[in-house]
Amino acid sequence: MAAGKKKKKWIKWVVLAVVLILVIVLLSRCGKSPNNVAVVDTTTVTTGEVRSVLDASGKIASENVKVYASPVTAEIAEVNVKAGQEVKAGDFLVTYDTSSLESSYTQAELQAKSTDATNADTIAKSNENATEVNNRQAEIDTLNAQIEAAKTDLANTKAALTQNQTDAATVSTQLSEYQEQLKNVTDETDAKDVEGWKQAVTELSARSAQLAKDQASLQDSIETKTTDLTTLQGNLETAKAKKEAAEAGIMSENAKASLTYSAKAASIGVEDAQSNLDKAKAGIQAEFDGVVTSADVAVGTAAAEGQGLVTIADTSSMKVDFQVSKYNLTSLSVGQKVDITSLDRDYTGTISNISKIATMQASGNASAAGSASMVDVEVHIENPDEHLVIGMDAKLSIELGVAKQAVLVPIAAVNTDKDGDFVYVVEDQKVKRQAVTTGLYGKEQVQITEGLKEGEHVISVVDAELEDGTPVLENPQETETVADTEAATLK
Repeated sequence: MAAGKKKKKWIKWVVLAVVLILVIVLLSRCGKSPNNVAVVDTTTVTTGEVRSVLDASGKIASENVKVYASPVTAEIAEVNVKAGQEVKAGDFLVTYDTSSLESSYTQAELQAKSTDATNADTIAKSNENATEVNNRQAEIDTLNAQIEAAKTDLANTKAALTQNQTDAATVSTQLSEYQEQLKNVTDETDAKDVEGWKQAVTELSARSAQLAKDQASLQDSIETKTTDLTTLQGNLETAKAKKEAAEAGIMSENAKASLTYSAKAASIGVEDAQSNLDKAKAGIQAEFDGVVTSADVAVGTAAAEGQGLVTIADTSSMKVDFQVSKYNLTSLSVGQKVDITSLDRDYTGTISNISKIATMQASGNASAAGSASMVDVEVHIENPDEHLVIGMDAKLSIELGVAKQAVLVPIAAVNTDKDGDFVYVVEDQKVKRQAVTTGLYGKEQVQITEGLKEGEHVISVVDAELEDGTPVLENPQETETVADTEAATLK
């Protein structure tokens, strides 16, 4: 009886286990696990061979495109080409009406002559004033010397007058004293003394008269010399005024430099007018054989100097322009061989330039959102011929490389953000973010050079809600075991 109960109990547990497994399977197919644990599709990391060939498309273009700008501002007389037309080196593209430029040259030449004449007259007058300044300075020096001599002479005459007046006073005093003594003569006065006093009065009277005469002469001399000094001082002020006026008419070094500059500017104006006239007469000629890609000019219109008129593409030097994304950029290098097909004709080429600037391009997939960074690449066509058409589509095939025994994962498993490329792996039933370094891209798989090893499980369908450490249940997918040798498409 106990054995029967044990058998029934074991069968019960088996049934419960089968039911639980069925529930788990059903829930996994519904995208949920028990306790709301997410179920993720995983792929086992494998090793194999990957061959990457980049198939792309681009546009035929010329490597040497020249925009012929107008060398002068003038009216267009003739336009000898149109867009799409073939031209040869030396063909006239545009000619000009030179009448206005000839008039400008004549006017510039006359202006230069007028400037030269005006400058010569100004310099001549400046030189005359310089001579006048020198003459007036010599006059001023002479007058200053005369004035100093006149002042000295006047001072000496005044001193003589003062001395005369002093002497006259002394003589007058002495004369009064002797006259007073003669008035007081008595019978007792010595006759000799009286005689001496009389002699002294006579001499002093004569001396006083002479001093008075000299005094009058000195005063007249002082008046004359004062007048002469005033005249000399007036002449000095007049000479100074004339010198100052002459100095104002002398050109400064800056003024002379200004005349030189104006003359040079006028000369340059003539040279420019002559140069513009010569350029207009020469017109615009093609420098090489090619095709006119644009001719934005019309007869009778005024072309401004520097305005682009005609653009010619050199057909002897051709290329293909295309764009590549970051997925294949690291596999490209200058000098790499390229197979080219255009209008069912095959050509060979080499990568000649890879731009160092990426541009954002809107996604070409209507169902995709956002944009991608693309880099411009140029391919030099080594064997161009007359069948190449500028602007026509061209197909490109570039072998990027082959890797054997490469660690491979589905391309969809690799994600990218600001920190670089990464995948989500499952370890211990939890999500782990793993940084990786990618290598060659195949059609469906990509080579991982760092970050993964064979046998690891990566999440092949990434959910936006996945985070590092999230518990998950795996839904293993079939792993690609054959080598991914198909060509990669342009990314």
